[in-house]
Amino acid sequence: RSTDAMRSSPPPLLRLLLAAYAAASLPLRTAASRVQASSTSQLASTAGVTRPTAITASTRGGLLGRHDRRRAVLSQAAGAALGLAASAPPASAALTKESEWPLWLALPVAPYSRRKTIRREVGPGVWAFDQLIGIYYVHVPIRMTVVKMESGGLLVYAPVAPTKECLSLLQPLIDAHGPVKTIILPSVAVEHKVNAGPFARAFPAADFYAVDQQYSFPLPLPAVFLGLPSWTKPLPRSSEGLDATWLGGEFEHAVLTVKPGPGSYFQDVALYHRPSKTLLLCD
Repeated sequence: RSTDAMRSSPPPLLRLLLAAYAAASLPLRTAASRVQASSTSQLASTAGVTRPTAITASTRGGLLGRHDRRRAVLSQAAGAALGLAASAPPASAALTKESEWPLWLALPVAPYSRRKTIRREVGPGVWAFDQLIGIYYVHVPIRMTVVKMESGGLLVYAPVAPTKECLSLLQPLIDAHGPVKTIILPSVAVEHKVNAGPFARAFPAADFYAVDQQYSFPLPLPAVFLGLPSWTKPLPRSSEGLDATWLGGEFEHAVLTVKPGPGSYFQDVALYHRPSKTLLLCD
């Protein structure tokens, strides 16, 4: 930004730095007093901008007045946020024997056999079941979504490892809303399909659909060797033109495809649940 623009108002990055400084660098009272005592020339030098050669007393006073008020508001907001954080109960995610996954060697990545499952309701009749997956120092959540169907029962999208803990967290939903009726494997990625077969076998009465173009690397193996059960059905490419009773008439879907290179496909299923207005995507 130009020097003239800097004189009129600090850039967004500088305002962010001020907020972080007030909230984290020093105790709030000390931070607020020091920020209020800082000059316009110090703010400009912090942002890496050459200090203006001349600022009149009236201009300087106007700038400081506006900046002081803004910093005071930021300090108060930071104090309130820190107070809320201090009063919030700590999260608990203890690993137990029920978190163990004995088939982790099928895809030996972190956290290996320790597959903690965390369930939370993310919308009316929609629950997320999060586990963890990672390589070296990059660990990210891998999510299964469970949707309560208005016609009764549950739909499971992108199943995770069916540990005893995961299944025990799912059981109250089954008791309240009916059995697992449909399971969908929406991806060809190995981290998803390696769990889909064991999960589907835990609910053999459910319809199990898998997106097409499933493949294996480095050797192309038949589908029967990918760990998917014999009752696996191919997921239609789209819900358009399907019978009105498809998935209870509550869902629309489309398969999204990218071909990154010879012999490989990237597939994702966009699934929309009309009653809850929930859009599910995998990767």
